[in-house]
Amino acid sequence: MEQIPLTVTDIKKFTYCPRTVYYKYCQPVHCKTTYKMRIGEEEHRTIETRERKRTLQRYDLHKGERSFKVKLLSDRLGLTGILDMMIRTSSEIIPVEFKNSINLCGLSHKYQLTAYTLLLEDCYDQPVKRGFVYQIPTNEIQQFIITRPMRDYVIKTISQIRNLIRAERFPDTKFADKRCRDCEYQNYCGDV
Repeated sequence: MEQIPLTVTDIKKFTYCPRTVYYKYCQPVHCKTTYKMRIGEEEHRTIETRERKRTLQRYDLHKGERSFKVKLLSDRLGLTGILDMMIRTSSEIIPVEFKNSINLCGLSHKYQLTAYTLLLEDCYDQPVKRGFVYQIPTNEIQQFIITRPMRDYVIKTISQIRNLIRAERFPDTKFADKRCRDCEYQNYCGDV
């Protein structure tokens, strides 16, 4: 059976709410660009410009090279993504994701970072032990040690997403909260 190609964003969105993936692949509809999405894009450009001028001291590193908007592809996983920033030192590769959020990183961000870890390992044939989420509004950097259970969860999620798409099954969701208010598929879902 042919592998359905997925993106890292699919993993993040599925973890946040599985219906977003359903609408993207099973019921393709025009989704609106939300206010948060527009602001996030602007903030990403701003922080990238600033990061180019900064040292790596904020990441507890003395030397390393930054790369931005790193395109990654794994045929093995059937997964692609564009990583916000990659730091490469003489001993490690580190994924960095920029987030326009003042809240602590949720599970969707944690597993998005883990998916980028798997992609980096496949693309560079080097183990990745940790990653960072840069919270733009607060200028805080949160480090995540990438564990075996986190990797297993992402692999399992990839399989769940492909099964949902093949079955074209509208997923149940336990969310009918503030997540729905900011969702680009709000007009179609009808939970709020």
